[in-house]
Parts: sequence; structure tokens; C-alpha cells
Amino acid sequence: ATIRTNLASTLLELDRPQEALDLARAAWDVHGAGGTAHQDRARAAFAIARSLWLTASDPAARERARWYGMRAREAYAEAGKGYEGPGRDVEKWLAAHR
Repeated sequence: ATIRTNLASTLLELDRPQEALDLARAAWDVHGAGGTAHQDRARAAFAIARSLWLTASDPAARERARWYGMRAREAYAEAGKGYEGPGRDVEKWLAAHR
């Protein structure tokens, strides 16, 4: 699942959000269920949030993107020390995507 998240992040950087979304969702299926490190769950959720926002065709999809962004924020907070930087990135993204 971590490899899928990494690939999703790379695809986002290459402006290929639909492909990123598919991989990030597959990673979320593993990490979102719990039992994995908080930071892994956060990275998967944030990749989904960014991908969904870029591919959204309606307000409901954008709301789902924000929902995943909030899950990423919560998971980075749970990850604790050492993950403040990524947590701030999520906060900035949430503030910019209302």
C-alpha cells in the first residue's frame, strides 16, 4: 500500500490525477482500515484528497476531497512528533480548498 501511495504522489506531480486517484484509493483500502502507521494513513488520505479535488466534477466530489483532507490532518496529528511539517501542508491545502 505504501508503494501505491508513493506512486500516487508521483502521478500527482506529473499532473495525472485520475491515475493517482485509483492508486491512492487502493492504498486507502489497506491503510484506512487501521492497523497501519498513522503517517501511512495520512499520506494515502491526502493523495486521495488532492486527486479528488483535481478530478471533481461536482460539489459533492469536492466535499469528499475535503473529507479525506480532514482524515489526513487527523492522522498526521495522531502520528505526532516528526510529522508536523506534513500536517501543516495538509492544513494549508484545506485552507486553500474550501
